[in-house]
Amino acid sequence: MYLLALALAAQTWLSPVPGALIEQGFDPPAHAWGTGHRGVDFQAEPATEVFAIGKGVVTFVGEVAGKPVIVINHPALGLRSTYEPVIAIVELGQEVLAGTPIGETAETGGHCGGHCLHLGLKGSGKNDYRNPLPLIDHQYVVLKRSTP
Repeated sequence: MYLLALALAAQTWLSPVPGALIEQGFDPPAHAWGTGHRGVDFQAEPATEVFAIGKGVVTFVGEVAGKPVIVINHPALGLRSTYEPVIAIVELGQEVLAGTPIGETAETGGHCGGHCLHLGLKGSGKNDYRNPLPLIDHQYVVLKRSTP
């Protein structure tokens, strides 16, 4: 755990959509098969530019359940970030840094009430979903006000 903390501190992590409001936060299920929200949704209209959150290698560009998805492996940390729905401008095997443009949000395929970017973060286990927000430099994130 100590080594992971050192590695995280040494790397800059940025918002995938700088300045965007967060529509829905991370809410992991109690059990692997349960309901929950396994990532964070950033408010983003179609054609919004999306950026890599950290240094890594693009390991997947394609569709999952009809949605365009990008996966970036962060091997030094044993983490993978996922972005959907995003039309890629990056290629499989491409190395990226935090802040590298990777694509833009698609017109359709989001699961938000409006439009959004869903950012996921996984560890090495099959159901090892993580909250990406603690990694991100918060000067680039704006939390959405809750309405009474």
